[in-house]
Amino acid sequence: MYTEVVDNTAPLAAWVHTLLDMAFDRSITGRHVVALVLIFLQSVFLGIIFITKKVFGENTFIPSLIFSILFFFSFDNIALTDELLGSGFLILALDHLFREIEFRMPRDETPFNLGLFLSIATLFYLPYITFLFGVLIILFLFARTNGRKILLMIFGFTLPHLFVISISYVNDTLPKVWEYYYLSNLSFDKEFVVSIKELLILGGLPAFYLIISIVMLNRLARFSKYQAQLLQSIFLWIGFCFIYFLFCKEVRPQTLIVLIPPITFLLTHFLLLIRRRRLAEMNHGYL
Repeated sequence: MYTEVVDNTAPLAAWVHTLLDMAFDRSITGRHVVALVLIFLQSVFLGIIFITKKVFGENTFIPSLIFSILFFFSFDNIALTDELLGSGFLILALDHLFREIEFRMPRDETPFNLGLFLSIATLFYLPYITFLFGVLIILFLFARTNGRKILLMIFGFTLPHLFVISISYVNDTLPKVWEYYYLSNLSFDKEFVVSIKELLILGGLPAFYLIISIVMLNRLARFSKYQAQLLQSIFLWIGFCFIYFLFCKEVRPQTLIVLIPPITFLLTHFLLLIRRRRLAEMNHGYL
């Protein structure tokens, strides 16, 4: 990779696309099917995370349904993009982040796996590196993570990248990898595949429900200390989503999929706060 051709595709994404070319040739339908399977798996796993981590006051798979519905705010999201491939590992990282906040126990594998999954996500789409700094801040504020765990997480993050760098060094392609993968993907240069106005139109309805959810949570919600920490962590995660947008080289609907898990979190709280079942079903139908 990165030799005799100018390309900034992340290594793992390029390898996955190579395997898909071998399996489906240039079939768009095959890639849509794989993308739908990935969306389904991510929605189910996110629902399981929220249940096992006791995020809500009751066990429900409403988050899985909301996650799936939100993914279809644009037909482009069904495409098998690097963002979609990496977002699954961001959800895995979110699982370990909740686990660290929940237990606060000396479990060395949790911060290591947290860094590892974040690293793998960046090997599919490098701008996801933004969430490494977000996770560090969240751990510092809500998990009281000590220096040893921070070093474990950083080691877990650097390990896959050291592996890629080692392979490129052996193949004498390290300067190309540095130029076309690392430097190219962390620049502020942007290409607007869709305009800001079109993105606002696409995300208008989810944004409307997001604002309502925040207002409802502020006025009516009663959380335990643990649930309040998770809510604050989600707000920080959303903040780093906007920082992540600064590093995205292409602005398109797929750029917004990092917002789907936190919006799902807040919308689920909104629906569970509505006492009358008929009103809840009506709002759920409008989603």
